[in-house]
Amino acid sequence: DDFMQRFPIEKLLAADVWSNAVCIFFQGDKSNPIIWGELAGDCLPYQATWRITSSEDMRMRQDEPGRYSPALEVKLRKAPHSWGTWSKIFGQCVQAKLMAQKWRPGAPRFEGLPNVPTARRAGYDLGDPDFWSYVDQYSHETLKKTGHSTAPKRLVRA
Repeated sequence: DDFMQRFPIEKLLAADVWSNAVCIFFQGDKSNPIIWGELAGDCLPYQATWRITSSEDMRMRQDEPGRYSPALEVKLRKAPHSWGTWSKIFGQCVQAKLMAQKWRPGAPRFEGLPNVPTARRAGYDLGDPDFWSYVDQYSHETLKKTGHSTAPKRLVRA
């Protein structure tokens, strides 16, 4: 509560909207988006609006369901050539891992959007499997490009 009084949620969240994509993230941490999606059609970015609202679904996931559950609502206006019903909202999309169901020991994380992959978390936490996944990917790409992982070393006669 003290944190929310000192830092309005509007200052924590950010949304970048392009004509064919949207990225919602925490200010200063764009490399770990909450959601990034390439839209199935085009929108008018300059007419996008947002507001802080509450979500009943998210409120019921909290330890104390009676508390306020802020949510960012972003509304996009379709471009005229994309009017009509889209078969789906996103052509491609990734989402952040949702919170764990911590009130149940060993419980999995909450489900996010159906059929949307979870993004790996960027950062330098050596205990996080996502960190080692990035290291493995970097090593693999380096080997594909160069055929080796380090520059050749000069042989020295003893």
